[in-house]
Amino acid sequence: MVLGRVNSAMRSEQVDTVTICHRTGKAWFTTYLTPQSPEWGSLDGPVATTKQVQALLDALAEPDETVVQGCLNSWDPPGARPVKPIYLTLTDGTTVQPAIPTNTCGHVTPSARRAVNAFPWGGVERG
Repeated sequence: MVLGRVNSAMRSEQVDTVTICHRTGKAWFTTYLTPQSPEWGSLDGPVATTKQVQALLDALAEPDETVVQGCLNSWDPPGARPVKPIYLTLTDGTTVQPAIPTNTCGHVTPSARRAVNAFPWGGVERG
């Protein structure tokens, strides 16, 4: 597994599956197939649209903001509300655990949180 940042040039067509841990304490993961997955047409289960995957990649490619001391309106210390762990399996077989961008208070950026939360627990219907 490779840990690191998602490159802003990365496209959804490079992603085979997206795995998101919905409950970190329970280690409950959902793996979403993408249209690039060889199993796309043969397995039932959660799927992700190309649009969902690209929105996730775009959000993960954002840089961290510079953390400042004494953040205004910061109700929690940095990391108190962690984002769900994410794993991307690329079409070349590489598995990546991307870094999640953080804001000036050390929290997950709103765009990254929205992109992760756009993946419903049960996936979406194939259409």
